[in-house]
Amino acid sequence: MLKSATPEATKLYSKKYETLNYEHLGQTNLSVSQAGFGGYRVHISVDEHRQALEYALTHGINLIDTSSNYANGGSEELIGAAFKNLSEEKKLKRDEIVIVSKVGYLQGQNFQLSQQLKQQGKPFPDLVEYGSGLEHCIHPDFLADQLTRSLNRLQMKTIDVYLLHNPEYYLLWAHKQGMDLEEARTEYYRRIEQAFMQLEIEVQNGRIQFYGISSNTFPIPSKHYDFTSLEKVWDIAESISKNHKFRVVQMPMNLFETGAATEPNLSDNQSPLKFAEIKKIAVLVNRPLNAFSGNHMKRLVTLETSVEFDQDALQEKFSQIVNMESDFVSNILPVLNADEDTQKKFSGYFSSGSYLSTNWQKLGPYWQWIESQALFLTDQISHAVQQVNDLPDKSKETIKWLDDYVELFNTLLGYLTLYLGEKISKENKIHFDKIKDINKVLNKCESLQELALSALLNSDGVTTTLVGMRRKEYVQDVLNILKQSKINLPKDFWINTNKQ
Repeated sequence: MLKSATPEATKLYSKKYETLNYEHLGQTNLSVSQAGFGGYRVHISVDEHRQALEYALTHGINLIDTSSNYANGGSEELIGAAFKNLSEEKKLKRDEIVIVSKVGYLQGQNFQLSQQLKQQGKPFPDLVEYGSGLEHCIHPDFLADQLTRSLNRLQMKTIDVYLLHNPEYYLLWAHKQGMDLEEARTEYYRRIEQAFMQLEIEVQNGRIQFYGISSNTFPIPSKHYDFTSLEKVWDIAESISKNHKFRVVQMPMNLFETGAATEPNLSDNQSPLKFAEIKKIAVLVNRPLNAFSGNHMKRLVTLETSVEFDQDALQEKFSQIVNMESDFVSNILPVLNADEDTQKKFSGYFSSGSYLSTNWQKLGPYWQWIESQALFLTDQISHAVQQVNDLPDKSKETIKWLDDYVELFNTLLGYLTLYLGEKISKENKIHFDKIKDINKVLNKCESLQELALSALLNSDGVTTTLVGMRRKEYVQDVLNILKQSKINLPKDFWINTNKQ
Protein backbone atom coordinates (compact mmCIF):
# COMPACT_ATOMS: atom_id res chain seq x y z
CA MET A 1 0.00 0.00 0.00
CA LEU A 2 1.25 3.48 -0.87
CA LYS A 3 1.01 6.81 0.97
CA SER A 4 -0.68 10.10 0.01
CA ALA A 5 0.30 13.36 -1.67
CA THR A 6 2.31 15.88 0.36
CA PRO A 7 3.04 19.59 -0.17
CA GLU A 8 6.78 18.96 -0.14
CA ALA A 9 6.77 16.10 -2.64
CA THR A 10 4.34 17.73 -5.08
CA LYS A 11 6.43 20.92 -5.02
CA LEU A 12 9.60 18.95 -5.77
CA TYR A 13 7.74 17.18 -8.57
CA SER A 14 6.77 20.51 -10.11
CA LYS A 15 10.42 21.64 -10.06
CA LYS A 16 11.33 18.78 -12.38
CA TYR A 17 9.14 20.25 -15.14
CA GLU A 18 10.15 23.90 -15.33
CA THR A 19 8.46 24.46 -18.71
CA LEU A 20 5.06 23.71 -17.13
CA ASN A 21 2.96 25.83 -14.78
CA TYR A 22 1.61 24.51 -11.50
CA GLU A 23 -1.01 25.84 -9.10
CA HIS A 24 -1.71 25.47 -5.39
CA LEU A 25 -4.73 23.23 -4.85
CA GLY A 26 -6.57 25.81 -2.78
CA GLN A 27 -5.66 25.65 0.90
CA THR A 28 -4.33 22.09 0.70
CA ASN A 29 -0.81 23.41 -0.08
CA LEU A 30 -0.46 20.66 -2.69
CA SER A 31 1.11 21.69 -6.02
CA VAL A 32 -0.83 20.43 -9.03
CA SER A 33 -0.46 20.64 -12.79
CA GLN A 34 -2.80 23.02 -14.61
CA ALA A 35 -4.13 20.09 -16.63
CA GLY A 36 -5.28 16.89 -14.97
CA PHE A 37 -5.70 13.41 -16.41
CA GLY A 38 -9.43 12.78 -16.77
CA GLY A 39 -10.23 9.14 -16.03
CA TYR A 40 -13.80 9.08 -17.32
CA ARG A 41 -13.30 6.70 -20.24
CA VAL A 42 -10.20 4.71 -19.37
CA HIS A 43 -10.11 1.05 -18.34
CA ILE A 44 -7.53 -1.32 -16.95
CA SER A 45 -8.10 -3.75 -19.84
CA VAL A 46 -6.88 -1.26 -22.48
CA ASP A 47 -3.10 -1.10 -22.72
CA GLU A 48 -3.24 2.15 -24.69
CA HIS A 49 -4.91 3.82 -21.71
CA ARG A 50 -2.22 2.59 -19.32
CA GLN A 51 0.52 3.87 -21.63
CA ALA A 52 -1.14 7.29 -21.87
CA LEU A 53 -1.55 7.56 -18.09
CA GLU A 54 2.01 6.51 -17.34
CA TYR A 55 3.33 8.93 -19.95
CA ALA A 56 1.33 11.77 -18.43
CA LEU A 57 2.54 11.03 -14.90
CA THR A 58 6.17 10.88 -15.96
CA HIS A 59 6.00 14.08 -18.04
CA GLY A 60 4.57 16.61 -15.63
CA ILE A 61 0.87 15.89 -15.08
CA ASN A 62 0.38 15.04 -11.41
CA LEU A 63 -3.39 15.22 -10.82
CA ILE A 64 -5.68 12.36 -11.80
CA ASP A 65 -9.47 12.54 -11.61
CA THR A 66 -11.56 9.39 -11.47
CA SER A 67 -14.73 8.03 -9.87
CA SER A 68 -16.07 4.78 -8.48
CA ASN A 69 -18.48 4.47 -11.42
CA TYR A 70 -16.04 5.30 -14.23
CA ALA A 71 -15.75 2.20 -16.42
CA ASN A 72 -17.56 0.32 -13.64
CA GLY A 73 -14.49 0.60 -11.40
CA GLY A 74 -12.05 -0.13 -14.23
CA SER A 75 -10.75 3.45 -14.19
CA GLU A 76 -9.66 3.26 -10.56
CA GLU A 77 -8.16 -0.17 -11.19
CA LEU A 78 -6.11 1.24 -14.07
CA ILE A 79 -4.76 4.04 -11.89
CA GLY A 80 -3.83 1.62 -9.13
CA ALA A 81 -2.04 -0.69 -11.55
CA ALA A 82 -0.19 2.18 -13.26
CA PHE A 83 1.01 3.56 -9.92
CA LYS A 84 2.19 0.17 -8.80
CA ASN A 85 4.13 -0.32 -12.02
CA LEU A 86 5.78 3.12 -11.95
CA SER A 87 6.54 2.80 -8.25
CA GLU A 88 8.21 -0.57 -8.70
CA GLU A 89 10.28 0.88 -11.53
CA LYS A 90 11.18 3.80 -9.22
CA LYS A 91 9.87 6.31 -11.77
CA LEU A 92 7.26 7.85 -9.48
CA LYS A 93 6.46 8.27 -5.81
CA ARG A 94 2.92 8.22 -4.47
CA ASP A 95 3.41 11.45 -2.51
CA GLU A 96 4.11 13.35 -5.75
CA ILE A 97 0.70 12.66 -7.26
CA VAL A 98 -2.77 13.94 -6.31
CA ILE A 99 -5.59 11.42 -6.62
CA VAL A 100 -9.15 12.71 -6.92
CA SER A 101 -12.03 10.25 -6.83
CA LYS A 102 -15.78 10.63 -6.50
CA VAL A 103 -18.73 8.83 -4.96
CA GLY A 104 -22.51 8.82 -5.36
CA TYR A 105 -23.56 6.79 -8.40
CA LEU A 106 -24.94 3.27 -8.25
CA GLN A 107 -24.51 1.81 -11.72
CA GLY A 108 -23.18 -1.49 -12.99
CA GLN A 109 -21.74 -3.56 -10.16
CA ASN A 110 -22.83 -0.97 -7.56
CA PHE A 111 -26.38 -1.14 -8.84
CA GLN A 112 -26.32 -4.94 -8.58
CA LEU A 113 -25.00 -4.64 -5.03
CA SER A 114 -27.89 -2.32 -4.18
CA GLN A 115 -30.45 -4.80 -5.55
CA GLN A 116 -28.92 -7.61 -3.50
CA LEU A 117 -29.07 -5.52 -0.32
CA LYS A 118 -32.71 -4.68 -1.00
CA GLN A 119 -33.54 -8.37 -1.35
CA GLN A 120 -31.85 -8.96 2.01
CA GLY A 121 -33.94 -6.20 3.56
CA LYS A 122 -30.86 -4.03 4.17
CA PRO A 123 -30.90 -1.31 1.49
CA PHE A 124 -28.58 1.69 1.63
CA PRO A 125 -30.41 4.47 3.54
CA ASP A 126 -31.57 7.62 1.71
CA LEU A 127 -31.29 5.83 -1.62
CA VAL A 128 -32.41 7.86 -4.64
CA GLU A 129 -34.01 5.41 -7.09
CA TYR A 130 -33.64 7.66 -10.07
CA GLY A 131 -34.18 5.44 -13.08
CA SER A 132 -33.67 2.05 -14.70
CA GLY A 133 -30.19 0.84 -13.79
CA LEU A 134 -29.34 4.10 -12.02
CA GLU A 135 -29.52 5.00 -8.33
CA HIS A 136 -27.73 7.60 -6.26
CA CYS A 137 -26.71 7.88 -2.64
CA ILE A 138 -24.54 10.04 -0.36
CA HIS A 139 -25.57 8.52 2.97
CA PRO A 140 -22.66 7.90 5.41
CA ASP A 141 -23.09 4.12 5.20
CA PHE A 142 -22.76 4.22 1.43
CA LEU A 143 -19.79 6.60 1.55
CA ALA A 144 -17.91 4.33 3.96
CA ASP A 145 -18.64 1.26 1.82
CA GLN A 146 -17.62 2.91 -1.43
CA LEU A 147 -14.45 4.46 -0.04
CA THR A 148 -13.26 1.02 1.03
CA ARG A 149 -13.92 -0.34 -2.45
CA SER A 150 -12.21 2.60 -4.18
CA LEU A 151 -9.11 2.32 -1.98
CA ASN A 152 -8.88 -1.39 -2.79
CA ARG A 153 -9.16 -0.76 -6.53
CA LEU A 154 -6.57 2.02 -6.32
CA GLN A 155 -4.29 -0.11 -4.11
CA MET A 156 -3.82 2.88 -1.83
CA LYS A 157 -4.25 3.79 1.82
CA THR A 158 -5.50 7.32 1.18
CA ILE A 159 -7.39 9.24 -1.51
CA ASP A 160 -6.20 12.83 -1.56
CA VAL A 161 -9.49 14.43 -2.60
CA TYR A 162 -12.86 12.68 -2.31
CA LEU A 163 -15.84 14.39 -3.94
CA LEU A 164 -19.58 13.84 -3.68
CA HIS A 165 -20.47 13.10 -7.30
CA ASN A 166 -23.45 15.10 -8.61
CA PRO A 167 -25.52 15.01 -5.40
CA GLU A 168 -28.15 17.07 -7.25
CA TYR A 169 -29.63 13.78 -8.42
CA TYR A 170 -31.73 14.01 -5.27
CA LEU A 171 -33.18 17.33 -6.48
CA LEU A 172 -33.79 15.93 -9.96
CA TRP A 173 -35.67 13.03 -8.35
CA ALA A 174 -37.62 15.35 -6.01
CA HIS A 175 -38.65 17.50 -8.97
CA LYS A 176 -40.05 14.43 -10.74
CA GLN A 177 -42.00 13.63 -7.57
CA GLY A 178 -43.55 17.12 -7.56
CA MET A 179 -41.98 18.01 -4.21
CA ASP A 180 -42.10 21.61 -2.98
CA LEU A 181 -38.81 23.36 -3.84
CA GLU A 182 -38.03 24.64 -0.35
CA GLU A 183 -38.83 21.26 1.18
CA ALA A 184 -36.59 19.54 -1.36
CA ARG A 185 -33.70 21.94 -0.81
CA THR A 186 -33.93 21.63 2.98
CA GLU A 187 -33.64 17.86 2.71
CA TYR A 188 -30.91 18.16 0.05
CA TYR A 189 -28.62 20.23 2.23
CA ARG A 190 -29.39 18.05 5.25
CA ARG A 191 -28.08 15.09 3.29
CA ILE A 192 -24.99 17.02 2.24
CA GLU A 193 -24.32 18.05 5.85
CA GLN A 194 -24.65 14.44 6.96
CA ALA A 195 -22.23 13.39 4.21
CA PHE A 196 -19.73 16.10 5.20
CA MET A 197 -19.76 14.88 8.79
CA GLN A 198 -18.90 11.38 7.59
CA LEU A 199 -16.14 12.73 5.35
CA GLU A 200 -14.62 14.61 8.28
CA ILE A 201 -14.48 11.26 10.11
CA GLU A 202 -12.77 9.69 7.10
CA VAL A 203 -10.19 12.51 7.21
CA GLN A 204 -9.51 11.76 10.87
CA ASN A 205 -9.18 8.06 10.02
CA GLY A 206 -6.61 8.90 7.35
CA ARG A 207 -8.57 7.40 4.46
CA ILE A 208 -8.94 10.78 2.71
CA GLN A 209 -7.07 14.08 3.00
CA PHE A 210 -9.67 16.54 1.72
CA TYR A 211 -13.19 16.46 0.35
CA GLY A 212 -15.65 18.47 -1.70
CA ILE A 213 -18.41 18.26 -4.31
CA SER A 214 -18.45 17.73 -8.04
CA SER A 215 -21.70 19.22 -9.35
CA ASN A 216 -23.01 20.12 -12.78
CA THR A 217 -25.41 22.58 -11.13
CA PHE A 218 -22.98 24.88 -9.32
CA PRO A 219 -22.90 27.17 -12.42
CA ILE A 220 -26.62 27.28 -13.31
CA PRO A 221 -29.15 30.02 -12.43
CA SER A 222 -30.26 29.88 -8.78
CA LYS A 223 -33.93 29.74 -9.81
CA HIS A 224 -33.45 26.29 -11.33
CA TYR A 225 -34.86 23.50 -9.20
CA ASP A 226 -31.62 21.48 -9.22
CA PHE A 227 -29.29 24.41 -8.44
CA THR A 228 -26.52 23.65 -5.95
CA SER A 229 -25.27 26.67 -4.02
CA LEU A 230 -21.52 26.71 -3.49
CA GLU A 231 -22.06 29.34 -0.82
CA LYS A 232 -24.53 27.14 1.06
CA VAL A 233 -22.31 24.05 1.05
CA TRP A 234 -19.36 26.18 2.18
CA ASP A 235 -21.46 27.45 5.09
CA ILE A 236 -22.36 23.86 5.97
CA ALA A 237 -18.68 22.92 6.13
CA GLU A 238 -17.93 26.01 8.23
CA SER A 239 -20.70 25.07 10.67
CA ILE A 240 -19.24 21.60 11.16
CA SER A 241 -15.72 22.80 11.98
CA LYS A 242 -13.58 25.87 11.42
CA ASN A 243 -10.81 23.41 10.55
CA HIS A 244 -12.92 21.51 8.02
CA LYS A 245 -11.35 19.86 5.00
CA PHE A 246 -13.90 20.96 2.39
CA ARG A 247 -11.30 22.36 0.00
CA VAL A 248 -12.09 21.30 -3.58
CA VAL A 249 -15.01 21.56 -5.99
CA GLN A 250 -15.50 20.44 -9.56
CA MET A 251 -17.84 21.83 -12.21
CA PRO A 252 -18.20 22.07 -16.00
CA MET A 253 -16.84 25.08 -17.87
CA ASN A 254 -16.07 25.62 -21.55
CA LEU A 255 -16.59 28.06 -24.42
CA PHE A 256 -20.32 27.30 -24.49
CA GLU A 257 -21.01 26.66 -20.81
CA THR A 258 -19.57 29.75 -19.15
CA GLY A 259 -21.76 29.89 -16.03
CA ALA A 260 -18.91 29.11 -13.62
CA ALA A 261 -17.46 32.52 -14.49
CA THR A 262 -20.54 34.46 -15.62
CA GLU A 263 -23.58 33.28 -13.62
CA PRO A 264 -24.19 35.62 -10.61
CA ASN A 265 -26.02 32.97 -8.60
CA LEU A 266 -24.48 33.70 -5.18
CA SER A 267 -24.72 36.64 -2.75
CA ASP A 268 -23.37 40.00 -3.94
CA ASN A 269 -23.90 38.71 -7.50
CA GLN A 270 -20.82 36.54 -7.27
CA SER A 271 -20.20 33.72 -9.72
CA PRO A 272 -19.14 30.31 -8.38
CA LEU A 273 -15.61 30.90 -9.67
CA LYS A 274 -15.35 34.25 -7.92
CA PHE A 275 -16.72 32.87 -4.66
CA ALA A 276 -14.28 29.97 -4.79
CA GLU A 277 -11.40 32.35 -5.45
CA ILE A 278 -12.30 34.47 -2.42
CA LYS A 279 -12.66 31.43 -0.14
CA LYS A 280 -9.54 29.81 -1.61
CA ILE A 281 -11.46 26.75 -2.72
CA ALA A 282 -9.68 24.83 -5.46
CA VAL A 283 -11.72 24.52 -8.67
CA LEU A 284 -11.35 21.57 -11.03
CA VAL A 285 -12.99 22.17 -14.39
CA ASN A 286 -14.47 19.26 -16.32
CA ARG A 287 -15.85 18.98 -19.87
CA PRO A 288 -13.44 21.59 -21.31
CA LEU A 289 -13.85 20.15 -24.82
CA ASN A 290 -17.36 18.67 -24.51
CA ALA A 291 -20.06 21.31 -24.32
CA PHE A 292 -23.81 21.00 -24.00
CA SER A 293 -25.41 23.51 -26.34
CA GLY A 294 -29.17 23.25 -26.65
CA ASN A 295 -29.95 19.55 -26.57
CA HIS A 296 -26.71 18.50 -28.23
CA MET A 297 -23.18 17.74 -27.12
CA LYS A 298 -20.58 19.74 -29.03
CA ARG A 299 -16.98 18.57 -29.26
CA LEU A 300 -14.72 21.62 -29.22
CA VAL A 301 -12.04 20.42 -31.58
CA THR A 302 -10.93 21.45 -35.03
CA LEU A 303 -11.69 18.56 -37.34
CA GLU A 304 -9.61 18.48 -40.50
CA THR A 305 -11.03 16.62 -43.50
CA SER A 306 -8.70 15.76 -46.36
CA VAL A 307 -11.50 14.97 -48.83
CA GLU A 308 -14.45 17.17 -49.74
CA PHE A 309 -17.95 15.81 -49.31
CA ASP A 310 -19.66 14.97 -52.62
CA GLN A 311 -23.45 14.89 -52.23
CA ASP A 312 -24.03 13.58 -55.76
CA ALA A 313 -21.78 10.60 -55.03
CA LEU A 314 -23.65 9.98 -51.78
CA GLN A 315 -27.01 9.97 -53.58
CA GLU A 316 -25.62 7.50 -56.09
CA LYS A 317 -24.60 5.14 -53.26
CA PHE A 318 -28.04 5.51 -51.71
CA SER A 319 -29.65 4.54 -55.00
CA GLN A 320 -27.41 1.50 -55.30
CA ILE A 321 -28.05 0.23 -51.77
CA VAL A 322 -31.83 0.75 -52.00
CA ASN A 323 -31.82 -1.32 -55.20
CA MET A 324 -29.72 -4.02 -53.51
CA GLU A 325 -32.11 -4.19 -50.55
CA SER A 326 -35.06 -4.45 -52.92
CA ASP A 327 -33.29 -7.28 -54.74
CA PHE A 328 -32.73 -9.04 -51.40
CA VAL A 329 -36.44 -9.00 -50.58
CA SER A 330 -37.50 -10.06 -54.10
CA ASN A 331 -34.86 -12.62 -55.06
CA ILE A 332 -32.63 -13.62 -52.12
CA LEU A 333 -34.98 -13.83 -49.15
CA PRO A 334 -37.54 -16.24 -50.70
CA VAL A 335 -34.90 -18.91 -51.38
CA LEU A 336 -33.19 -18.79 -47.98
CA ASN A 337 -33.52 -21.88 -45.83
CA ALA A 338 -35.18 -19.97 -42.96
CA ASP A 339 -38.60 -19.85 -41.32
CA GLU A 340 -41.00 -16.94 -41.73
CA ASP A 341 -40.03 -15.15 -38.50
CA THR A 342 -36.34 -15.33 -39.37
CA GLN A 343 -37.01 -13.99 -42.85
CA LYS A 344 -38.85 -11.02 -41.34
CA LYS A 345 -35.82 -10.29 -39.16
CA PHE A 346 -33.52 -10.42 -42.18
CA SER A 347 -35.82 -8.09 -44.08
CA GLY A 348 -35.56 -5.61 -41.22
CA TYR A 349 -31.80 -5.92 -40.88
CA PHE A 350 -31.20 -5.35 -44.56
CA SER A 351 -33.28 -2.19 -44.79
CA SER A 352 -30.72 0.06 -43.07
CA GLY A 353 -29.63 1.62 -46.36
CA SER A 354 -33.21 2.58 -47.25
CA TYR A 355 -33.65 4.13 -43.79
CA LEU A 356 -30.45 6.14 -44.13
CA SER A 357 -31.42 7.34 -47.59
CA THR A 358 -34.44 9.20 -46.18
CA ASN A 359 -32.99 10.23 -42.80
CA TRP A 360 -29.31 11.01 -43.46
CA GLN A 361 -29.71 14.75 -42.90
CA LYS A 362 -31.11 14.06 -39.41
CA LEU A 363 -28.07 12.07 -38.30
CA GLY A 364 -25.47 13.23 -35.87
CA PRO A 365 -23.95 15.21 -34.48
CA TYR A 366 -20.63 13.94 -35.78
CA TRP A 367 -19.19 12.55 -32.53
CA GLN A 368 -22.42 10.78 -31.63
CA TRP A 369 -22.40 9.25 -35.09
CA ILE A 370 -18.79 8.09 -34.74
CA GLU A 371 -19.08 6.73 -31.21
CA SER A 372 -22.53 5.14 -31.26
CA GLN A 373 -24.76 5.37 -34.31
CA ALA A 374 -22.29 4.15 -36.95
CA LEU A 375 -21.01 1.42 -34.61
CA PHE A 376 -24.56 0.23 -33.96
CA LEU A 377 -25.34 0.01 -37.66
CA THR A 378 -22.06 -1.78 -38.39
CA ASP A 379 -22.70 -4.31 -35.61
CA GLN A 380 -26.27 -4.84 -36.81
CA ILE A 381 -25.21 -5.58 -40.38
CA SER A 382 -22.34 -7.83 -39.22
CA HIS A 383 -24.78 -9.78 -37.06
CA ALA A 384 -27.26 -10.16 -39.93
CA VAL A 385 -24.58 -11.28 -42.38
CA GLN A 386 -23.29 -13.85 -39.91
CA GLN A 387 -26.79 -15.23 -39.39
CA VAL A 388 -27.32 -15.64 -43.13
CA ASN A 389 -23.87 -17.24 -43.49
CA ASP A 390 -24.85 -19.78 -40.82
CA LEU A 391 -27.81 -20.98 -42.89
CA PRO A 392 -27.36 -24.23 -44.85
CA ASP A 393 -27.55 -24.59 -48.64
CA LYS A 394 -26.86 -20.96 -49.59
CA SER A 395 -26.60 -20.18 -53.27
CA LYS A 396 -23.59 -18.52 -54.88
CA GLU A 397 -25.86 -15.56 -55.66
CA THR A 398 -26.63 -15.13 -51.94
CA ILE A 399 -22.96 -15.23 -50.95
CA LYS A 400 -22.05 -12.70 -53.66
CA TRP A 401 -24.94 -10.44 -52.59
CA LEU A 402 -23.72 -10.44 -48.98
CA ASP A 403 -20.16 -9.57 -50.01
CA ASP A 404 -21.29 -6.77 -52.31
CA TYR A 405 -23.74 -5.42 -49.72
CA VAL A 406 -21.16 -5.24 -46.95
CA GLU A 407 -18.70 -3.44 -49.23
CA LEU A 408 -21.34 -0.94 -50.39
CA PHE A 409 -22.68 -0.36 -46.86
CA ASN A 410 -19.21 0.40 -45.52
CA THR A 411 -18.63 2.81 -48.41
CA LEU A 412 -21.94 4.51 -47.59
CA LEU A 413 -20.96 4.90 -43.92
CA GLY A 414 -17.72 6.50 -45.07
CA TYR A 415 -19.61 9.09 -47.13
CA LEU A 416 -21.94 9.86 -44.20
CA THR A 417 -18.99 10.24 -41.84
CA LEU A 418 -17.41 12.66 -44.28
CA TYR A 419 -20.66 14.64 -44.54
CA LEU A 420 -21.09 14.96 -40.78
CA GLY A 421 -17.40 15.70 -40.30
CA GLU A 422 -17.48 18.53 -42.83
CA LYS A 423 -20.67 19.89 -41.23
CA ILE A 424 -19.22 20.04 -37.70
CA SER A 425 -15.93 21.35 -39.04
CA LYS A 426 -17.69 24.36 -40.59
CA GLU A 427 -19.74 25.01 -37.44
CA ASN A 428 -16.69 24.87 -35.17
CA LYS A 429 -14.66 27.10 -37.48
CA ILE A 430 -17.34 29.78 -37.26
CA HIS A 431 -17.22 29.70 -33.47
CA PHE A 432 -13.41 29.52 -33.46
CA ASP A 433 -13.14 32.63 -35.65
CA LYS A 434 -15.69 34.54 -33.55
CA ILE A 435 -13.80 33.90 -30.31
CA LYS A 436 -10.51 34.93 -31.88
CA ASP A 437 -12.06 38.09 -33.29
CA ILE A 438 -13.26 39.34 -29.91
CA ASN A 439 -10.12 38.24 -28.01
CA LYS A 440 -6.98 39.02 -29.96
CA VAL A 441 -4.73 37.51 -27.28
CA LEU A 442 -5.85 34.08 -28.47
CA ASN A 443 -5.04 34.70 -32.12
CA LYS A 444 -1.99 32.48 -31.93
CA CYS A 445 -4.17 29.44 -31.21
CA GLU A 446 -4.20 27.17 -34.24
CA SER A 447 -7.16 24.97 -33.32
CA LEU A 448 -10.41 25.18 -31.42
CA GLN A 449 -9.18 22.71 -28.80
CA GLU A 450 -6.05 24.78 -28.21
CA LEU A 451 -8.15 27.91 -27.81
CA ALA A 452 -10.64 26.19 -25.48
CA LEU A 453 -7.91 24.84 -23.21
CA SER A 454 -5.78 28.00 -23.31
CA ALA A 455 -8.75 30.08 -22.18
CA LEU A 456 -9.34 27.86 -19.15
CA LEU A 457 -5.66 27.52 -18.27
CA ASN A 458 -5.38 31.31 -18.11
CA SER A 459 -8.62 32.00 -16.23
CA ASP A 460 -8.50 33.36 -12.69
CA GLY A 461 -9.96 30.93 -10.20
CA VAL A 462 -9.46 27.78 -12.27
CA THR A 463 -6.95 25.50 -10.56
CA THR A 464 -6.82 22.49 -12.86
CA THR A 465 -8.58 21.64 -16.11
CA LEU A 466 -9.43 17.95 -16.48
CA VAL A 467 -8.83 16.59 -19.96
CA GLY A 468 -9.54 13.16 -21.39
CA MET A 469 -6.16 11.80 -22.54
CA ARG A 470 -6.74 8.19 -23.51
CA ARG A 471 -3.87 8.14 -25.98
CA LYS A 472 -0.24 9.16 -25.65
CA GLU A 473 -0.60 11.65 -28.51
CA TYR A 474 -3.48 13.35 -26.66
CA VAL A 475 -1.18 13.76 -23.65
CA GLN A 476 1.51 15.25 -25.87
CA ASP A 477 -0.97 17.75 -27.35
CA VAL A 478 -2.00 18.91 -23.87
CA LEU A 479 1.61 19.18 -22.71
CA ASN A 480 2.43 21.36 -25.71
CA ILE A 481 -0.39 23.74 -24.76
CA LEU A 482 0.76 23.76 -21.12
CA LYS A 483 4.28 24.77 -22.17
CA GLN A 484 3.07 27.95 -23.86
CA SER A 485 3.58 31.25 -22.11
CA LYS A 486 0.86 32.66 -19.88
CA ILE A 487 -1.80 34.82 -21.55
CA ASN A 488 -3.24 37.94 -19.97
CA LEU A 489 -6.86 37.02 -20.56
CA PRO A 490 -9.18 40.04 -20.53
CA LYS A 491 -11.40 40.26 -17.44
CA ASP A 492 -14.49 40.28 -19.65
CA PHE A 493 -13.41 37.30 -21.76
CA TRP A 494 -16.04 34.87 -20.47
CA ILE A 495 -18.79 37.48 -20.52
CA ASN A 496 -18.04 38.30 -24.15
CA THR A 497 -17.75 34.61 -24.99
CA ASN A 498 -21.12 33.96 -23.37
CA LYS A 499 -22.71 36.57 -25.63
CA GLN A 500 -21.59 34.64 -28.69
